[in-house]
Amino acid sequence: MMALASAAVSTSGWSAQVGFLVLDLFWFYTGFKALRAVQGRDFAWHRVWMIRNYSATFAAVLLRLILTAELVLLPKICITFRAAAAYDVSVWGSITISILMAELFIVQRSIRAVLPGQLENSVPQQERETVLRPRPRQA
Repeated sequence: MMALASAAVSTSGWSAQVGFLVLDLFWFYTGFKALRAVQGRDFAWHRVWMIRNYSATFAAVLLRLILTAELVLLPKICITFRAAAAYDVSVWGSITISILMAELFIVQRSIRAVLPGQLENSVPQQERETVLRPRPRQA
């Protein structure tokens, strides 16, 4: 809950506040979905939701890496460098990159699990879509 409060009172501007709020809500949602999956003994979906949750957690680390790179490189390249703009780019860039990397990891892992030793093009498109579609939840 402190993350939501700190996002609301952040002095970094509204763009960063919205970014942190989106990240906080995504983190809580993925954690909740992972908890519900493990309570339902659905360990495969628990793993998927936890990968997403870890990626949201890692966004904070990625934020600092991107921001450091920007603060070191941009003043040498750009005459009109603004640290506030670099911070906004770092916030949204870290969120976007970490979530996309998680989804890429999930999809690659799913394809490898479903199609061991086969090329993706050797399976018809309709069958591939059926395999990668989430299965319905049991009541």
